[in-house]
Amino acid sequence: MTHEILVRELIEYAENGKSLVDGYRLCRSAASAVEILDRLCDLYESERDAAIEELRGKCSVCKSYTPFHRRDKCLNCKWDNASPACPIEYQEDNWEWEGVQEV
Repeated sequence: MTHEILVRELIEYAENGKSLVDGYRLCRSAASAVEILDRLCDLYESERDAAIEELRGKCSVCKSYTPFHRRDKCLNCKWDNASPACPIEYQEDNWEWEGVQEV
């Protein structure tokens, strides 16, 4: 059963009050669909998180990005290497993903 048919039948059941057997079948189908969607969401979240981690350190996708290096959060960020004279012990990982951009 496709999700469109399932949604349509659930709405019809709620509005017209079909038999108890139909309600049970629809609830089982809906529960299966929700389980599949939950697994897909987990998969997509882990893939998104891995993709974001791949971007870590790229200044152009950082929330604090500015074309002027060494300012604000970039001042002691270990990813901004405009000033390599900053000792490692003072460098911080200030990189933060800027998020999804509207096109």
